[in-house]
Amino acid sequence: KDPSKPFIVHTEPFTFRVTGTSFNVYAFDEEDEISLALIEGSVTAEKGTYMEKLRPGEVLVYDKTQAKISHRKLISSSYTAWRYGEMFFDKMTFEDLTRRLERNFNVKFKFENQKIKKESFGGSFRKYESLETIMKVISTSTPVKYRIEKDTVYIK
Repeated sequence: KDPSKPFIVHTEPFTFRVTGTSFNVYAFDEEDEISLALIEGSVTAEKGTYMEKLRPGEVLVYDKTQAKISHRKLISSSYTAWRYGEMFFDKMTFEDLTRRLERNFNVKFKFENQKIKKESFGGSFRKYESLETIMKVISTSTPVKYRIEKDTVYIK
């Protein structure tokens, strides 16, 4: 907790100056949003001339497609579940969910039914659960049908 020695996190297009804190940055090139959830401590978000200090319990969200910054209230389980070995999904489209599963399991999803991409899903899984287990649960609670062949998951 030394404000004179901040921890710097660079994402495109943000720089986050972090001092004595607990936070989560979610930033991937293929995602439409960048988010920073501040759990405790202090973070300053900078983008060009924009500068804002966040308060604990806030989430800064940047929509890359619209170049728009917004704020949300921290729903702790959605932004901190990874700290406790969980994957948490809250009203997420199946397309967004599959991107996360691709990163976690090093697989590719191929959609044979494009309508499924927009289906909404919510739930949580332990990180040690297999992709097969996760897909079985998803297929019992949604209209998603699938088959896994090597490192590709086909969605029907």
